[in-house]
Amino acid sequence: MFFLLFGIANAVTMKLCFIFEGEGSEKWGYHKFQKPWWCTLVTFTGMALALPIYLGMCIKDRISGENKLKLVSELSFKDICEFAIPAISDLAEGIVSAVCIVFVGVSINSMMKSGTLVGVSLISRFMFKVHFAAYKWFFIVWVVIALTMVGCSGIISAEDSTTITTGRIWVAVIIILKFITQVGYAIKISYEEYFSQQKGYHPVMICGIEGCWSTAICAFICMPIVQHIPGTEGNGIREDTLDTFVMLGNNSQTLAMSIVIVCLGLVYNCVSTTLIGRTSAVIRTLMEAFRTFLIWIVQFILFYSFSSNDNLYNYRMAGEEWATGSYVQLAGFILMTWALFGYNKLPKYPCFKYISTWKEGDAGIDDNKEDELSQIETETTQGTTDTIENIDLENEQDQALSDVSVRSMSLGSSDESSN
Repeated sequence: MFFLLFGIANAVTMKLCFIFEGEGSEKWGYHKFQKPWWCTLVTFTGMALALPIYLGMCIKDRISGENKLKLVSELSFKDICEFAIPAISDLAEGIVSAVCIVFVGVSINSMMKSGTLVGVSLISRFMFKVHFAAYKWFFIVWVVIALTMVGCSGIISAEDSTTITTGRIWVAVIIILKFITQVGYAIKISYEEYFSQQKGYHPVMICGIEGCWSTAICAFICMPIVQHIPGTEGNGIREDTLDTFVMLGNNSQTLAMSIVIVCLGLVYNCVSTTLIGRTSAVIRTLMEAFRTFLIWIVQFILFYSFSSNDNLYNYRMAGEEWATGSYVQLAGFILMTWALFGYNKLPKYPCFKYISTWKEGDAGIDDNKEDELSQIETETTQGTTDTIENIDLENEQDQALSDVSVRSMSLGSSDESSN
Protein backbone atom coordinates (compact mmCIF):
# COMPACT_ATOMS: atom_id res chain seq x y z
CA MET A 1 0.00 0.00 0.00
CA PHE A 2 2.78 2.46 0.93
CA PHE A 3 4.56 1.57 -2.32
CA LEU A 4 1.48 2.55 -4.32
CA LEU A 5 0.82 5.73 -2.34
CA PHE A 6 4.40 6.98 -2.43
CA GLY A 7 4.70 6.08 -6.12
CA ILE A 8 1.65 8.16 -7.00
CA ALA A 9 2.74 11.00 -4.71
CA ASN A 10 6.20 11.06 -6.25
CA ALA A 11 4.85 11.39 -9.79
CA VAL A 12 2.12 13.92 -9.04
CA THR A 13 4.34 16.09 -6.82
CA MET A 14 6.95 16.54 -9.54
CA LYS A 15 4.30 17.39 -12.14
CA LEU A 16 2.67 19.85 -9.73
CA CYS A 17 6.01 21.53 -9.07
CA PHE A 18 6.48 22.16 -12.80
CA ILE A 19 3.20 24.07 -13.18
CA PHE A 20 3.76 26.52 -10.33
CA GLU A 21 4.45 30.09 -11.39
CA GLY A 22 6.46 32.80 -9.72
CA GLU A 23 8.66 35.84 -10.12
CA GLY A 24 12.10 34.87 -11.29
CA SER A 25 15.23 36.86 -11.95
CA GLU A 26 15.10 40.23 -13.65
CA LYS A 27 16.15 38.60 -16.91
CA TRP A 28 13.29 36.09 -17.09
CA GLY A 29 10.55 37.75 -15.06
CA TYR A 30 7.35 35.93 -14.11
CA HIS A 31 7.14 32.38 -15.49
CA LYS A 32 6.43 28.72 -14.76
CA PHE A 33 8.83 26.67 -12.67
CA GLN A 34 9.72 24.32 -15.53
CA LYS A 35 13.00 23.21 -14.02
CA PRO A 36 13.59 19.51 -14.85
CA TRP A 37 17.30 19.74 -14.01
CA TRP A 38 16.56 21.20 -10.59
CA CYS A 39 13.91 18.59 -9.76
CA THR A 40 16.29 15.86 -10.87
CA LEU A 41 18.99 17.31 -8.62
CA VAL A 42 16.77 17.43 -5.53
CA THR A 43 15.57 13.89 -6.23
CA PHE A 44 19.16 12.65 -6.19
CA THR A 45 19.78 14.72 -3.08
CA GLY A 46 17.06 12.68 -1.40
CA MET A 47 18.79 9.50 -2.52
CA ALA A 48 22.10 10.76 -1.17
CA LEU A 49 20.51 11.15 2.27
CA ALA A 50 20.45 7.36 2.41
CA LEU A 51 24.20 7.48 3.06
CA PRO A 52 24.02 9.19 6.51
CA ILE A 53 21.17 6.82 7.33
CA TYR A 54 23.44 3.91 6.46
CA LEU A 55 26.21 5.40 8.60
CA GLY A 56 23.74 5.44 11.49
CA MET A 57 22.92 1.81 10.78
CA CYS A 58 26.64 0.98 10.90
CA ILE A 59 27.07 2.74 14.24
CA LYS A 60 24.15 0.79 15.68
CA ASP A 61 25.58 -2.40 14.19
CA ARG A 62 28.96 -1.80 15.84
CA ILE A 63 27.43 -0.90 19.21
CA SER A 64 25.39 -4.09 19.21
CA GLY A 65 28.54 -6.07 18.42
CA GLU A 66 27.06 -7.76 15.35
CA ASN A 67 29.53 -6.21 12.88
CA LYS A 68 27.49 -7.39 9.89
CA LEU A 69 27.47 -4.17 7.88
CA LYS A 70 30.39 -3.13 5.69
CA LEU A 71 31.72 0.33 6.52
CA VAL A 72 32.00 2.85 3.70
CA SER A 73 35.54 3.57 4.91
CA GLU A 74 36.44 -0.03 4.08
CA LEU A 75 35.84 0.60 0.38
CA SER A 76 38.83 1.42 -1.79
CA PHE A 77 39.00 4.47 -4.06
CA LYS A 78 38.38 2.18 -7.02
CA ASP A 79 35.30 0.73 -5.33
CA ILE A 80 33.89 4.22 -4.77
CA CYS A 81 34.59 5.22 -8.37
CA GLU A 82 32.71 2.18 -9.67
CA PHE A 83 29.50 3.75 -8.43
CA ALA A 84 29.94 6.62 -10.90
CA ILE A 85 28.99 4.41 -13.86
CA PRO A 86 25.47 3.50 -12.67
CA ALA A 87 25.09 7.05 -11.33
CA ILE A 88 25.63 8.50 -14.81
CA SER A 89 23.10 6.06 -16.25
CA ASP A 90 20.67 7.03 -13.50
CA LEU A 91 21.22 10.73 -14.17
CA ALA A 92 20.56 10.37 -17.90
CA GLU A 93 17.33 8.49 -17.28
CA GLY A 94 16.31 10.89 -14.54
CA ILE A 95 16.62 14.09 -16.54
CA VAL A 96 14.85 12.64 -19.58
CA SER A 97 12.05 11.41 -17.31
CA ALA A 98 11.71 14.90 -15.81
CA VAL A 99 11.56 16.48 -19.28
CA CYS A 100 8.98 13.88 -20.32
CA ILE A 101 6.83 14.73 -17.29
CA VAL A 102 7.06 18.47 -18.07
CA PHE A 103 6.13 18.36 -21.74
CA VAL A 104 4.45 14.99 -22.42
CA GLY A 105 2.87 13.60 -19.26
CA VAL A 106 3.25 11.48 -16.17
CA SER A 107 1.36 8.43 -17.44
CA ILE A 108 3.41 8.02 -20.62
CA ASN A 109 6.61 8.48 -18.64
CA SER A 110 5.51 5.79 -16.19
CA MET A 111 4.57 3.33 -18.92
CA MET A 112 7.81 3.88 -20.84
CA LYS A 113 9.81 2.68 -17.83
CA SER A 114 9.14 -0.86 -19.03
CA GLY A 115 11.78 -0.24 -21.69
CA THR A 116 14.40 -1.16 -19.10
CA LEU A 117 13.25 -4.77 -19.35
CA VAL A 118 14.44 -4.77 -22.95
CA GLY A 119 17.85 -3.38 -22.00
CA VAL A 120 18.31 -5.82 -19.12
CA SER A 121 17.41 -8.71 -21.40
CA LEU A 122 19.81 -7.66 -24.16
CA ILE A 123 22.71 -7.12 -21.76
CA SER A 124 22.05 -10.44 -20.04
CA ARG A 125 21.87 -12.33 -23.32
CA PHE A 126 24.76 -10.84 -25.27
CA MET A 127 27.16 -9.81 -22.48
CA PHE A 128 26.54 -12.42 -19.81
CA LYS A 129 25.39 -15.21 -22.20
CA VAL A 130 22.20 -15.89 -20.24
CA HIS A 131 19.88 -18.12 -22.26
CA PHE A 132 16.21 -17.19 -22.29
CA ALA A 133 13.27 -19.47 -22.83
CA ALA A 134 11.32 -18.91 -26.04
CA TYR A 135 8.33 -17.50 -24.17
CA LYS A 136 10.46 -14.72 -22.67
CA TRP A 137 11.68 -13.51 -26.06
CA PHE A 138 8.11 -13.68 -27.32
CA PHE A 139 6.82 -11.40 -24.58
CA ILE A 140 9.83 -9.05 -24.79
CA VAL A 141 8.90 -8.41 -28.43
CA TRP A 142 5.35 -7.59 -27.36
CA VAL A 143 6.68 -5.21 -24.71
CA VAL A 144 8.54 -3.34 -27.47
CA ILE A 145 5.36 -3.20 -29.57
CA ALA A 146 3.39 -1.92 -26.58
CA LEU A 147 5.99 0.75 -25.84
CA THR A 148 5.83 1.86 -29.46
CA MET A 149 2.06 2.24 -29.15
CA VAL A 150 2.40 4.24 -25.93
CA GLY A 151 4.98 6.52 -27.54
CA CYS A 152 2.86 7.03 -30.64
CA SER A 153 -0.12 7.94 -28.47
CA GLY A 154 1.77 10.98 -27.20
CA ILE A 155 2.62 12.04 -30.75
CA ILE A 156 -1.02 11.63 -31.81
CA SER A 157 -2.32 13.61 -28.83
CA ALA A 158 0.19 16.45 -29.20
CA GLU A 159 -2.12 18.46 -31.44
CA ASP A 160 -5.37 18.24 -29.44
CA SER A 161 -4.24 17.77 -25.82
CA THR A 162 -3.83 20.86 -23.67
CA THR A 163 -1.65 18.96 -21.18
CA ILE A 164 0.99 18.07 -23.79
CA THR A 165 2.81 21.36 -24.07
CA THR A 166 5.05 20.85 -27.09
CA GLY A 167 4.69 19.88 -30.74
CA ARG A 168 4.70 16.43 -32.30
CA ILE A 169 8.32 16.57 -33.41
CA TRP A 170 9.59 17.34 -29.92
CA VAL A 171 7.25 14.76 -28.40
CA ALA A 172 8.74 12.17 -30.75
CA VAL A 173 12.28 13.24 -29.80
CA ILE A 174 11.48 13.03 -26.08
CA ILE A 175 9.84 9.60 -26.46
CA ILE A 176 12.83 8.24 -28.40
CA LEU A 177 15.26 9.60 -25.81
CA LYS A 178 13.09 8.16 -23.07
CA PHE A 179 13.24 4.68 -24.61
CA ILE A 180 17.01 4.92 -25.20
CA THR A 181 17.73 6.04 -21.64
CA GLN A 182 15.45 3.35 -20.21
CA VAL A 183 17.30 0.68 -22.19
CA GLY A 184 20.61 2.25 -21.11
CA TYR A 185 19.31 2.26 -17.56
CA ALA A 186 19.92 -1.49 -17.65
CA ILE A 187 23.61 -0.70 -17.15
CA LYS A 188 22.78 0.75 -13.76
CA ILE A 189 20.60 -2.24 -12.90
CA SER A 190 23.36 -4.66 -13.87
CA TYR A 191 25.86 -2.80 -11.70
CA GLU A 192 23.47 -2.78 -8.76
CA GLU A 193 23.07 -6.54 -9.04
CA TYR A 194 26.87 -6.82 -9.16
CA PHE A 195 27.22 -4.63 -6.06
CA SER A 196 24.56 -6.43 -4.04
CA GLN A 197 25.09 -10.04 -5.13
CA GLN A 198 28.80 -10.25 -5.97
CA LYS A 199 30.25 -7.71 -3.55
CA GLY A 200 27.60 -8.01 -0.86
CA TYR A 201 26.98 -4.28 -0.43
CA HIS A 202 23.93 -3.25 1.57
CA PRO A 203 21.12 -1.74 -0.60
CA VAL A 204 20.98 1.44 1.50
CA MET A 205 24.72 1.96 1.02
CA ILE A 206 24.36 1.44 -2.72
CA CYS A 207 21.54 3.97 -2.84
CA GLY A 208 23.46 6.53 -0.80
CA ILE A 209 26.77 6.36 -2.67
CA GLU A 210 25.06 6.38 -6.08
CA GLY A 211 22.95 9.30 -4.92
CA CYS A 212 26.06 11.22 -3.88
CA TRP A 213 27.67 10.61 -7.27
CA SER A 214 24.53 11.60 -9.18
CA THR A 215 24.08 14.72 -7.05
CA ALA A 216 27.70 15.78 -7.53
CA ILE A 217 27.68 15.19 -11.30
CA CYS A 218 24.37 17.01 -11.73
CA ALA A 219 25.29 19.96 -9.48
CA PHE A 220 28.89 20.57 -10.53
CA ILE A 221 28.94 19.45 -14.17
CA CYS A 222 25.45 19.41 -15.69
CA MET A 223 23.93 22.47 -14.02
CA PRO A 224 26.79 24.84 -15.00
CA ILE A 225 26.57 23.57 -18.59
CA VAL A 226 22.81 24.06 -18.97
CA GLN A 227 23.21 27.45 -17.27
CA HIS A 228 25.11 28.77 -20.30
CA ILE A 229 23.34 26.94 -23.14
CA PRO A 230 21.66 29.40 -25.53
CA GLY A 231 17.89 29.37 -25.53
CA THR A 232 14.83 30.27 -23.54
CA GLU A 233 14.41 29.51 -19.86
CA GLY A 234 12.09 26.57 -19.24
CA ASN A 235 12.57 24.80 -22.58
CA GLY A 236 13.85 21.63 -20.90
CA ILE A 237 17.44 22.15 -22.00
CA ARG A 238 18.55 25.56 -20.78
CA GLU A 239 18.06 26.20 -17.09
CA ASP A 240 19.17 29.26 -15.12
CA THR A 241 20.12 28.14 -11.61
CA LEU A 242 20.22 31.71 -10.31
CA ASP A 243 16.67 32.19 -11.56
CA THR A 244 15.74 28.96 -9.78
CA PHE A 245 16.91 30.26 -6.42
CA VAL A 246 15.12 33.56 -6.94
CA MET A 247 11.88 31.72 -7.69
CA LEU A 248 12.31 29.49 -4.64
CA GLY A 249 12.65 32.62 -2.52
CA ASN A 250 9.62 34.29 -4.05
CA ASN A 251 7.29 31.29 -4.13
CA SER A 252 6.84 29.25 -0.95
CA GLN A 253 4.83 26.60 -2.85
CA THR A 254 7.76 25.84 -5.11
CA LEU A 255 10.13 25.64 -2.16
CA ALA A 256 7.75 23.32 -0.31
CA MET A 257 7.39 21.03 -3.33
CA SER A 258 11.18 20.84 -3.68
CA ILE A 259 11.49 19.74 -0.06
CA VAL A 260 8.73 17.17 -0.57
CA ILE A 261 10.56 15.77 -3.62
CA VAL A 262 13.72 15.37 -1.53
CA CYS A 263 11.79 13.48 1.15
CA LEU A 264 10.00 11.28 -1.38
CA GLY A 265 13.31 10.52 -3.08
CA LEU A 266 14.52 9.05 0.21
CA VAL A 267 11.35 7.42 1.56
CA TYR A 268 10.26 5.90 -1.75
CA ASN A 269 13.64 4.20 -2.10
CA CYS A 270 13.30 2.64 1.35
CA VAL A 271 9.76 1.44 0.65
CA SER A 272 10.81 0.04 -2.73
CA THR A 273 13.74 -1.81 -1.16
CA THR A 274 11.41 -3.42 1.35
CA LEU A 275 9.04 -4.46 -1.43
CA ILE A 276 11.86 -5.96 -3.48
CA GLY A 277 13.11 -8.04 -0.58
CA ARG A 278 9.76 -9.39 0.59
CA THR A 279 7.70 -10.09 -2.52
CA SER A 280 7.97 -12.24 -5.61
CA ALA A 281 8.50 -10.94 -9.13
CA VAL A 282 4.91 -11.81 -10.04
CA ILE A 283 3.48 -9.79 -7.15
CA ARG A 284 5.65 -6.82 -8.05
CA THR A 285 4.52 -7.05 -11.67
CA LEU A 286 0.91 -6.90 -10.54
CA MET A 287 1.64 -3.95 -8.27
CA GLU A 288 3.54 -2.10 -10.99
CA ALA A 289 0.69 -2.48 -13.46
CA PHE A 290 -1.79 -1.37 -10.82
CA ARG A 291 0.37 1.59 -9.83
CA THR A 292 0.71 2.80 -13.41
CA PHE A 293 -3.04 2.43 -13.87
CA LEU A 294 -3.71 4.39 -10.66
CA ILE A 295 -1.33 7.17 -11.72
CA TRP A 296 -3.22 7.51 -14.98
CA ILE A 297 -6.60 7.55 -13.22
CA VAL A 298 -5.36 10.15 -10.72
CA GLN A 299 -4.17 12.29 -13.63
CA PHE A 300 -7.64 12.24 -15.19
CA ILE A 301 -9.29 13.03 -11.86
CA LEU A 302 -6.98 15.99 -11.27
CA PHE A 303 -7.53 17.46 -14.71
CA TYR A 304 -11.31 17.19 -14.89
CA SER A 305 -12.03 18.02 -11.25
CA PHE A 306 -9.73 21.06 -11.31
CA SER A 307 -11.11 22.18 -14.69
CA SER A 308 -14.60 22.48 -13.21
CA ASN A 309 -13.41 24.40 -10.13
CA ASP A 310 -12.68 28.10 -10.53
CA ASN A 311 -10.30 28.16 -7.58
CA LEU A 312 -8.27 25.17 -8.80
CA TYR A 313 -8.52 25.75 -12.54
CA ASN A 314 -4.92 26.93 -12.85
CA TYR A 315 -3.73 23.60 -11.38
CA ARG A 316 -5.54 21.41 -13.92
CA MET A 317 -2.27 20.98 -15.84
CA ALA A 318 -1.06 18.74 -13.02
CA GLY A 319 -3.35 16.13 -14.55
CA GLU A 320 -3.99 14.81 -18.04
CA GLU A 321 -7.00 14.96 -20.30
CA TRP A 322 -8.41 12.21 -22.49
CA ALA A 323 -7.30 12.93 -26.05
CA THR A 324 -7.34 11.18 -29.41
CA GLY A 325 -4.16 9.26 -28.68
CA SER A 326 -5.44 8.07 -25.31
CA TYR A 327 -7.21 5.17 -27.03
CA VAL A 328 -3.89 4.01 -28.46
CA GLN A 329 -2.22 4.54 -25.08
CA LEU A 330 -4.87 2.44 -23.34
CA ALA A 331 -4.44 -0.36 -25.88
CA GLY A 332 -0.66 -0.16 -25.45
CA PHE A 333 -0.97 -0.29 -21.67
CA ILE A 334 -3.23 -3.36 -21.80
CA LEU A 335 -0.87 -5.08 -24.24
CA MET A 336 2.17 -4.20 -22.12
CA THR A 337 0.51 -5.48 -18.94
CA TRP A 338 -0.37 -8.74 -20.67
CA ALA A 339 3.21 -9.09 -21.95
CA LEU A 340 4.71 -8.43 -18.51
CA PHE A 341 2.42 -11.01 -16.94
CA GLY A 342 3.36 -13.50 -19.64
CA TYR A 343 7.04 -12.80 -19.07
CA ASN A 344 6.53 -13.82 -15.45
CA LYS A 345 4.53 -16.95 -16.45
CA LEU A 346 1.17 -15.60 -15.39
CA PRO A 347 -0.58 -17.52 -16.79
CA LYS A 348 1.27 -20.37 -18.49
CA TYR A 349 0.25 -20.80 -22.12
CA PRO A 350 0.02 -24.29 -23.68
CA CYS A 351 1.94 -23.15 -26.77
CA PHE A 352 5.12 -22.71 -24.70
CA LYS A 353 7.17 -25.21 -22.76
CA TYR A 354 7.58 -24.45 -19.07
CA ILE A 355 9.88 -26.49 -16.86
CA SER A 356 9.14 -26.71 -13.16
CA THR A 357 11.71 -24.95 -10.99
CA TRP A 358 13.56 -26.35 -8.03
CA LYS A 359 12.62 -23.50 -5.73
CA GLU A 360 9.37 -21.65 -5.19
CA GLY A 361 9.35 -18.32 -7.02
CA ASP A 362 12.24 -19.05 -9.40
CA ALA A 363 11.87 -17.81 -12.94
CA GLY A 364 12.30 -21.17 -14.66
CA ILE A 365 14.76 -23.14 -16.77
CA ASP A 366 15.25 -22.38 -20.42
CA ASP A 367 13.50 -24.74 -22.86
CA ASN A 368 16.83 -25.97 -24.17
CA LYS A 369 17.44 -27.48 -20.73
CA GLU A 370 14.64 -29.99 -21.19
CA ASP A 371 16.87 -32.64 -22.75
CA GLU A 372 19.48 -32.11 -20.04
CA LEU A 373 16.82 -32.54 -17.39
CA SER A 374 15.74 -35.87 -18.83
CA GLN A 375 19.34 -37.09 -18.71
CA ILE A 376 19.67 -36.16 -15.05
CA GLU A 377 17.38 -39.03 -14.09
CA THR A 378 19.91 -41.54 -15.48
CA GLU A 379 22.94 -40.12 -13.67
CA THR A 380 24.42 -41.49 -10.49
CA THR A 381 23.29 -40.05 -7.17
CA GLN A 382 26.35 -37.84 -6.82
CA GLY A 383 26.25 -36.73 -10.43
CA THR A 384 22.57 -35.97 -10.15
CA THR A 385 23.14 -33.86 -7.06
CA ASP A 386 25.89 -31.84 -8.76
CA THR A 387 23.77 -31.28 -11.86
CA ILE A 388 20.78 -30.19 -9.83
CA GLU A 389 22.94 -27.72 -7.94
CA ASN A 390 24.13 -26.21 -11.23
CA ILE A 391 20.59 -25.88 -12.56
CA ASP A 392 19.48 -24.47 -9.23
CA LEU A 393 22.16 -21.80 -9.58
CA GLU A 394 20.87 -20.96 -13.05
CA ASN A 395 17.41 -20.63 -11.58
CA GLU A 396 18.70 -18.16 -9.00
CA GLN A 397 20.36 -16.10 -11.72
CA ASP A 398 17.19 -16.18 -13.81
CA GLN A 399 15.13 -15.14 -10.80
CA ALA A 400 17.54 -12.28 -10.08
CA LEU A 401 17.12 -11.11 -13.67
CA SER A 402 13.35 -11.32 -13.37
CA ASP A 403 13.42 -9.40 -10.10
CA VAL A 404 15.67 -6.66 -11.39
CA SER A 405 13.66 -6.33 -14.61
CA VAL A 406 10.47 -5.68 -12.68
CA ARG A 407 12.27 -3.36 -10.27
CA SER A 408 13.71 -1.29 -13.09
CA MET A 409 10.27 -0.66 -14.51
CA SER A 410 8.95 0.73 -11.31
CA LEU A 411 11.47 2.92 -9.66
CA GLY A 412 12.76 5.22 -12.25
CA SER A 413 15.44 7.79 -11.82
CA SER A 414 15.47 8.05 -8.10
CA ASP A 415 13.62 4.95 -7.24
CA GLU A 416 15.96 2.18 -8.10
CA SER A 417 19.19 3.16 -6.66
CA SER A 418 18.29 1.43 -3.48
CA ASN A 419 19.13 -2.04 -4.62
